[in-house]
Amino acid sequence: METEAIINHDPFIPGRHALVMGLGKSGWAAVQFLHQLGMKVSVSDITPAERLDPEMKLWLNQKEIFLEAGRHSEDLFTRVDCIVVSPGVPLDTAV
Repeated sequence: METEAIINHDPFIPGRHALVMGLGKSGWAAVQFLHQLGMKVSVSDITPAERLDPEMKLWLNQKEIFLEAGRHSEDLFTRVDCIVVSPGVPLDTAV
């Protein structure tokens, strides 16, 4: 019975807080998709802010999407309901 509850759990519910780890092509698509679902979205990318696309940063700011650039902080990762790891991010990346 407990397994059934886990399988039927849907983390992508409007209003929930999702973190997208990695802001490459797939991560960017995930951010836009989750935002369209009505989720609160945050992004964490190891790339320093000055090296990220200015138009992307502007869009994130306009949509009030928090961007953590240049690091992955444990604090951010522990404050969200679900984490979407972009395919280009190694699963052993330190947080």
